[in-house]
Amino acid sequence: MGEPMKRMERRWAIVLAGGEGTRLASLTTRGGLAVPKQFCTVSGGPTLLQLALRRAERAAGRGRVSVVVAPEHRQWWEEDLRGNTSASVVVQPHNRGTAAGVLLPLTAVCGQDRDTTVFILPSDHWVADERILNRELQRAGRAVDAEPDTVALLGIEPDAPDPGYGWILPGPSTAPGVFRVETFIEKPAPRTALELLAAGAVWNSFLIAARARTLWALYERRLPALWHSMRAALDADAHAMYADLPSYDFSRDMLVGAAPLLRLLRVPECGWTDLGTPERVAAMVERAQTCQGSRRSWSRDRIDLAWAIAGGTHGGKDVRVP
Repeated sequence: MGEPMKRMERRWAIVLAGGEGTRLASLTTRGGLAVPKQFCTVSGGPTLLQLALRRAERAAGRGRVSVVVAPEHRQWWEEDLRGNTSASVVVQPHNRGTAAGVLLPLTAVCGQDRDTTVFILPSDHWVADERILNRELQRAGRAVDAEPDTVALLGIEPDAPDPGYGWILPGPSTAPGVFRVETFIEKPAPRTALELLAAGAVWNSFLIAARARTLWALYERRLPALWHSMRAALDADAHAMYADLPSYDFSRDMLVGAAPLLRLLRVPECGWTDLGTPERVAAMVERAQTCQGSRRSWSRDRIDLAWAIAGGTHGGKDVRVP
């Protein structure tokens, strides 16, 4: 068996799909119900979740993907996952932040193979050039192979000083194309964002690769209460445990302060966006020219972000696509 195939057998991907998508509620509310953006389409194509699952399978291989969902979103994710027999569905009783969302499936992965490399992927991003991102995900996996006790973060090369993103300032290089992390800056002031752009900082994509055992140990050290609760939940009622669980953010509560373990890979400009605001949706639509062709503002009873943004305004501000 070839070396690339052997590596793929020691890969796993966790796709986080339990978010509420409240920042786009002005675009995704229909009949009084806001549809989380991961279940929306772009110009009648696959939903963002379906695109993320394809991304995860390219990184880790078919049959090696866990997708974390919320029970209240069942009407959407059941349809998105229908026919997908390779993804393991993890229903999180309640949304308690991204740290719990990762740890729940990670606990099961560690029970099978603690030396596997785990990719963490959000489900609500859009990428113009998936080939570039897939190449960089594979490079992150190799970086972890070279330094198994580190956590590799993919930072997106910014094309604008957007203060709405989290930023990462790289430190010294540890290997060709791999850097230490100097600091995290979450949603800086506009002037600071300009300075970060000039200083070579990158956007925090929350695309991550690490050995399962490295993440497991990091949880035990940084969030011991959550770690112990999740371990106990394996032999108890997870619903009861989640009911009283505080909310933790993976970036803020796990990564900030763990700089010695972190490695940063710069992802070349690939048309990545988290679609976190109507303005970013409009920029994505204009760039991808997704409004060409037949108009289908609703696809399979789903909200289509391209046509939602093309047909309206947000908060009185015109965000139409030319």
